[in-house]
Amino acid sequence: ACGGGGEEKMWGLAEQLKIEYPTGKASEEMSKAWGVQWWPHYVVIDRKGIIRAIGIQPEFVGKVIDELIGEEGKK
Repeated sequence: ACGGGGEEKMWGLAEQLKIEYPTGKASEEMSKAWGVQWWPHYVVIDRKGIIRAIGIQPEFVGKVIDELIGEEGKK
């Protein structure tokens, strides 16, 4: 989702960059409900639909995903 400013440009940019994953605009109500304090606001959801991390800094997203993949590998 896009929020925090510049949302009106999102659809055109997504088309220009050929983004294939789902995109959407975040309303102010949605941002408050998710506790968004900055953009980008990352939420990592596992395969069971459980939120595993929310509001993490961009540099930690890969680490969280790697850890989840590691958990899956141990099963």
